[in-house]
Amino acid sequence: MRKSGSPKIPTAKLLAFAFSQTDFRKRSIIYSTVVQSDLFKLLSVLVAGDASATGLKMSLRTFIERPEVRSHLSSFIKVTPTPGFVPPPLLAPARSAEYRLVGASFDYLMRTLVERMNPACLRKPWIASAALIFFRQDLEEIDGKLFALARECHDRALAAHKQYLSDGVLTDELLLGAIHLARIDRVYRDGPEYLRKEWFTASYPREMADLRRLYEIVPQLLLYYLS
Repeated sequence: MRKSGSPKIPTAKLLAFAFSQTDFRKRSIIYSTVVQSDLFKLLSVLVAGDASATGLKMSLRTFIERPEVRSHLSSFIKVTPTPGFVPPPLLAPARSAEYRLVGASFDYLMRTLVERMNPACLRKPWIASAALIFFRQDLEEIDGKLFALARECHDRALAAHKQYLSDGVLTDELLLGAIHLARIDRVYRDGPEYLRKEWFTASYPREMADLRRLYEIVPQLLLYYLS
């Protein structure tokens, strides 16, 4: 990082440098570093041309939601509505304000659906599962009981997943399991210190209702023929 006594580079200048890169290699450095370092470390690494930074600190989404990053992006990314465009009505209006959580949970739910439609497919390990493996030591040191609770919820989600593959019945256990997996998923992307007990003790009635409605509007027959 910055040597002692050297001038500090203004964040705005670092941002301008980062987002001006068009070279594929440098863009790859930006992405790989974003998910491994905090904002200033990321940008300093880009300026120095050193991509060896390590240590998971924030997800890409968390990075671009930072006020200074959003401000810089909005300076050259303009969204202009199409004249006369009328958005179609929502097929499954949200009941929960936890849009990010519902979206990540729906991703896990759809993976389960697609796997049932394609029993011969090779499923990669879930990010949530990887989080409990890669960060086990950190999680146990931070709160051993919380880690045990997270692992228990993960295992229940896996059991519900296997049951759905067998009978195709959408259950509350499967929906809740998808939510818990999405919660654990954040540990992999944002770091073990983000794990919270309330993630696994809440009942999530609105989120589960949203997932059920989203599941019901998925054109399953179309997915089957496209798979």
